[in-house]
This record gives sequence, C-alpha cells and structure tokens, in this order.
Amino acid sequence: MSSFDRLLEYLSENSLNFPVLHHITFPKGIPRDDLVIKAGANAGALLVDGLGDCILLEALDQGFEFLRNTFFNLL
Repeated sequence: MSSFDRLLEYLSENSLNFPVLHHITFPKGIPRDDLVIKAGANAGALLVDGLGDCILLEALDQGFEFLRNTFFNLL
C-alpha cells in the first residue's frame, strides 16, 4: 500500500472530509509531451478513481496557457 493510499484511508477512517490536492512539480526543460504524459499518468488515474479533488501543475519554464489547457484536459 502506498503512502498516498494510507493517507486517504486515514482521512476516511477519521471522517476528515476536505479536498485532496495533487501537486506535481516538473523540472525545467521537460518536453511538453513528457509533461502531459507524466501528469496524466500520475494524477489523471487517481482522479478517475475518485482519489483526490484537484491538480496543481508546476513547471516554471512552461507558459500559463499550456499548463491551463493541460490541466483542464486532464479533468
């Protein structure tokens, strides 16, 4: 069981109902295609399974429009 699964189990068992944010930071120079694939693989699957409520993508060398479009496409 991953640490994230344990966290979600703990929240559920203790009736702690608040949003879970997936914050993914990408290194400078990552190609856009790799960023989209990694964001989808890391957070998209969790959101589809209902594990988490939102995503924060951080890539300092990528433009806001690209990150916004990637974020909304994942949702």
